[in-house]
Amino acid sequence: ALYRTMANVFDNRNYHTRQAATEEYMMDADGKLQSKTINTYQYRDALSGNVMDATTASSYNKPVFVALTQNQNDIYQGNATPQISTSQSFVYDLLGNITTFTDYADGEEAEKVEAKITYHNNDAKYIKGIPQSIEVYTAAGLARKRNTAIDEFGNTTEINLFNSNGKPITYNMTYDTYGNISNMSRPVNHKGERMFYAYTYDDVIHALVTKVTDAYGYTSTAEY
Repeated sequence: ALYRTMANVFDNRNYHTRQAATEEYMMDADGKLQSKTINTYQYRDALSGNVMDATTASSYNKPVFVALTQNQNDIYQGNATPQISTSQSFVYDLLGNITTFTDYADGEEAEKVEAKITYHNNDAKYIKGIPQSIEVYTAAGLARKRNTAIDEFGNTTEINLFNSNGKPITYNMTYDTYGNISNMSRPVNHKGERMFYAYTYDDVIHALVTKVTDAYGYTSTAEY
C-alpha cells in the first residue's frame, strides 16, 4: 500500500540549475501535505565570485557556481498551514567552501545557532577545502570552538577542542606512507597520561587493519 509520496521540483529552464532541486514535497497516502522544502540558490562566477541573476547565468559561457544560500523546511502534518517552519542559510568563500552556516530553528532568536568556519590554505599542494577552525555561536555567545593542524599532504595531525575555560583538549594523529593513520593519541588525563592506539596494516593493499596496540600494551589482530 502507498504510504508516502515524494516530489521534487527542478528548474530545467536553466542549464546550471537543472540538477538542483528548488522545491521538495512529501505527501501521505491521502495526498495530504506532510512537509515542504524550498531551496534558494545564488549564481556566481566560479572564478571571480561575482553574483549574477538567473537570466544572465542561463547564457553565461564561463563556469558558474550554483550556491545553495537558503533552505526552508515547513512541516504541515496534513494541515493547511505549516505547524513548524525552520530555515538555514549558507555563506561561501571564492572556492565554494561554506564559511558561515546559520540555523535559525523556528525563528526564535534564542534558538539561533551560527557556525563560522575557516580553511587551511596550502598553495603548493592546492589544499583549500580542509577546515582549519570552527566557532559555534548561540544567543549566549561562543558555545563551541575547534581547530586543526594538517601536514603537507593534507592529513589532519591535530584536533583541538576548547572547553569553557579556554584550554584545548587535544587529539594527535600520525600517518604511514600510504596515508593510513598509524597512531592516534587521545587527550591528556588528570595525571598527564594519554591513551593511544597504534595501527598496523596488511602488506598487500596497505589498507586493512591487521593489528591494533593501545597504550597499555594490549593488542587485537585481524586476518583477511
